[in-house]
Amino acid sequence: MHENLIRTLLFYARVVGRFNLFYGNNSLAVQSNLIRRGMVLEDTKCLVCQRIDEDGCHLFLKCKSGKEVWKELNMLEIRGKLLQCNGVQEVLDEIWRLDERKCVEIIAMWWIWWNQRNKIREGGEKVAAADLAYRARCLTADCLEFCKPARQDITFLPAKWEPPDAGFLKFNIDGSLKKGNYHGGWGVIVRDEEGHVVSAAAGGADGIHDAFKAELKALEVAIDLASSLGAIRVIFETDALLLMYAMNNPSVDFSPAAAIIEDLKIQCRTWFSKCSIFSCKREVNGVAHEFAKIGALCTTGTMKVWESDVPADIAVLVIGPITCILYIVK
Repeated sequence: MHENLIRTLLFYARVVGRFNLFYGNNSLAVQSNLIRRGMVLEDTKCLVCQRIDEDGCHLFLKCKSGKEVWKELNMLEIRGKLLQCNGVQEVLDEIWRLDERKCVEIIAMWWIWWNQRNKIREGGEKVAAADLAYRARCLTADCLEFCKPARQDITFLPAKWEPPDAGFLKFNIDGSLKKGNYHGGWGVIVRDEEGHVVSAAAGGADGIHDAFKAELKALEVAIDLASSLGAIRVIFETDALLLMYAMNNPSVDFSPAAAIIEDLKIQCRTWFSKCSIFSCKREVNGVAHEFAKIGALCTTGTMKVWESDVPADIAVLVIGPITCILYIVK
């Protein structure tokens, strides 16, 4: 595994179990530790389930609400084995016996669960167990992909936008999120095999609670735009790995966005003879990102569409088969 990932695994495994009893480590800011440090709290109960006092063992293994996440990940049996361990070292030994994916998935789930607990502490809403499990799976996929050893026979070229094959249209998409008011924007730019702009669009939408929903909205609009253009061979390119994984997953999606994701999958299969969804580096997707920023400034339901004659007062595009740069004109 990658060295940084190993450090992460060790750190988060270290906070599980009865570490207070075995190592006297009181660094984790659970309720019982805060009381021990002299802080005055009205309640020491678990912030998530509100049942019993919160310590590391309860929060990460015993919590009734957390158990639902273990269930969604099909790891109740593993959880049971960890609960039988006597101390951190046994917990670690049990985890390292698992295959790499399960090992990383547990740590990813703990990371997301700790963040969820902290958001609840700050007055945030509880997130469904299915959603937390989905995020854990996506984070696991990202970690494993990041830690793959690089093939020695590959020469890595500088990041650049590449035109699609002849007969295809490439749709670069991006979403933008304004924190605090659940308003976001999306941007789409369409180019042909010669790098010429066929169309571009930007708009705003409410109900955008996170970055993934903003990216999902951008794809939804891009599919509609492709249909209106009469395109039958399309490539959708995004810098959102989670979106790419969700759309290319042959299994039925069970996340809170499942209905939208499955509907978009059906549209892609129905409307296009060939359809691919790829991910790219963020710098390659710069043009779509700038359009998404324009979209975030639009009111809900407002949509701006440009055809090949993009107005100079909006943007000047320099596009070729190698590079693509967007300059916003104020």
